[in-house]
Amino acid sequence: MYFNLAKTVLSAFIFGFFVFMIITHISKLWFSGALHESVRNGLEGFADATTAPSSTQEPAENSEIIADLFDKANKQTDIIRTLKEPYTEQIKTVSYDRDLSGNMIILSNLKTLVNVGVATNDKDLKTNAGIAKVYQYGGNDTIDELIADLASLDDLKLTGMLNLTKTPLCDSIASATDKETCVSKAKKLQLKEIEKGYLKRVSTIVDSHQRILDRILEKQSTR
Repeated sequence: MYFNLAKTVLSAFIFGFFVFMIITHISKLWFSGALHESVRNGLEGFADATTAPSSTQEPAENSEIIADLFDKANKQTDIIRTLKEPYTEQIKTVSYDRDLSGNMIILSNLKTLVNVGVATNDKDLKTNAGIAKVYQYGGNDTIDELIADLASLDDLKLTGMLNLTKTPLCDSIASATDKETCVSKAKKLQLKEIEKGYLKRVSTIVDSHQRILDRILEKQSTR
């Protein structure tokens, strides 16, 4: 009797032990798989974050900006030609002078663009009879100020402005050659900032002309 009872208890213990081992093994596999999946997802996310290209665009160079302004202003001149009275087949576009050199390349071309292209477009938008029938435009007063400011710039004045560039980081350089290189780079950066200031002023006017032309064309389409 006692032997049979002991046998039954031992059998139950062995059965329970095997059930426990099976459950433990299954649990380990499940948690291990979940952990591995989590780690893999985390590593993949990290890899994507470190290798994916940045969405931040580099700022455009001043040479790109002025080329874009020439293109926009000339296209506006062509549109204005189709709106003017009397109608004309000929247009006078502005060309970028690539033969210039020195620090005044962009600023000199900007002078030409404003004087020949932007100012003329503004005058036509304001005074041409054919355009005035569709849209009343009072003109942009900032153009005269911009023309005067650009006219006052020359190589001598620009050089003087660049010579005033503060270069505290260069002052501590011991090597005369390295210091000169540092100062030269600082002046180039300052020149770019001066150019950007004028480019932004011209861009504002060109963009305003485009908005006006868009309104004129929209009005014409509904007439």
